[in-house]
Amino acid sequence: MIGSFDCSHFVWADTQRLNRCRIYLQVLHLSNIASANGTAILQCYKDGNRCPYRNSTLAWPYQPRPPESTWLLWRQTLQMFEIRSRLNMPLDPWIAASRQQWTLFVDPTNHHLYHITNSTTQIILPCVHPRTRHTRQSD
Repeated sequence: MIGSFDCSHFVWADTQRLNRCRIYLQVLHLSNIASANGTAILQCYKDGNRCPYRNSTLAWPYQPRPPESTWLLWRQTLQMFEIRSRLNMPLDPWIAASRQQWTLFVDPTNHHLYHITNSTTQIILPCVHPRTRHTRQSD
């Protein structure tokens, strides 16, 4: 997951704790927890939750949910990759097939959101809100 990220300042116990989070979330790479456009880490993964619209195709060992103290270390580690909730370096386009199956897709031409399951496809029209400028005075 951490690629060329320097882990030398982590003690062994911390890397084991982080690995428990990674296995619980079923992720291998930073791209597994990033937004589809590769610019941010999805909030569900920061919160320690698997995203319901992404499923790993790999067979994972059972890992009970780690305690909150471990998730605190997880969130602190993820912050090293971000500035103001955006990745320090956006991810490049995918070059290989993903080991995750996505169940939500957006058609950029009409902004329809498609939810695909094993037996059905549900269309939600449209998935974007009209662009309005919000200020403190208008809220």
